[in-house]
Amino acid sequence: MKRLGLTLATVLFAVAVPSATAAQEWSSEQREVWSFVERCTQAFADGDIEAGNACLHEDFSGFAPGDDHLRGKRYILAFNAVLADQTPEAFALRPLDIQVHGNFAFVHYLYTEAQRDEDGEVEMSTVAWTDLLIKDNGRWYWIGDHGHRVGGSDDDE
Repeated sequence: MKRLGLTLATVLFAVAVPSATAAQEWSSEQREVWSFVERCTQAFADGDIEAGNACLHEDFSGFAPGDDHLRGKRYILAFNAVLADQTPEAFALRPLDIQVHGNFAFVHYLYTEAQRDEDGEVEMSTVAWTDLLIKDNGRWYWIGDHGHRVGGSDDDE
């Protein structure tokens, strides 16, 4: 188990390192937006569904990997409640681009996670996400997203 942890840490570190360099070049607005993405993603990874759901704007809609339909906030809240105990073993985020235009922002990034399958084996997967954010009453929210699996089929869920 210790070896598995070291291996996961090494792989996820390799994915996340390039983001540290890019972050040094970001404006304060870009850093604020990226901090929101990190905090909200961490909430879901920690199983803190209430905090994660609070990151969703009332008008949220988006596509998850493999979806052929839009998911609204009500769908996401129900989905998150069912998956509350399915947290990743580890994950890493790697920002690729952050654009901020007043109270609107979009973020392109890679999300890589290690998850245990039914047999207890660790599986790695990466999803490329585009998040759409809106600043409402001084606070950022996810208002839309789209994700697709990298290096595999979106149907392999």
